[in-house]
Amino acid sequence: MKPFGATISVMQWGGQGESQIVVPFTRIENARDAKAFGFLASLIRRWMRASATSIATGLNDSAKLIHDNEFEGQRKVIDVSGNCEDNGGVDLETVQQHANAAGITVTGLAIEAEEKKLAPYYEEHVVSRAESFMESANGFEDFARAIKEKLLRELRPLGS
Repeated sequence: MKPFGATISVMQWGGQGESQIVVPFTRIENARDAKAFGFLASLIRRWMRASATSIATGLNDSAKLIHDNEFEGQRKVIDVSGNCEDNGGVDLETVQQHANAAGITVTGLAIEAEEKKLAPYYEEHVVSRAESFMESANGFEDFARAIKEKLLRELRPLGS
């Protein structure tokens, strides 16, 4: 199989049973693919108003998506973007431990909107490993800049 840069999927999540894949796994092999994916991602809108913000549910469902997909990568990463703390029924720490055991790195993007001090919460409770990092967006209007910055940082080749 020819090596490629990355495969990326986008899932929106809320409470238990509310996760939905809005972009299936897509190969990104070159700048043209990245630009096309960026355009597709720019068209995404929230498909629902969630009943809760269960970061743990989002992590569980994302880990299952990674486990069940047809691609095998050098790195497995879940990017969690959100605008408030976990308030769902599943224990976030337990889910973090399962993700770590499966070799999945969890990074975060805290959208500082309703909760202005969300970044420290994400740093303490969401990001998971030594290679993890966290980005902040200053409200929803800053999200496009923050996610672009985060993805550029994350998709750099290993060792660069």
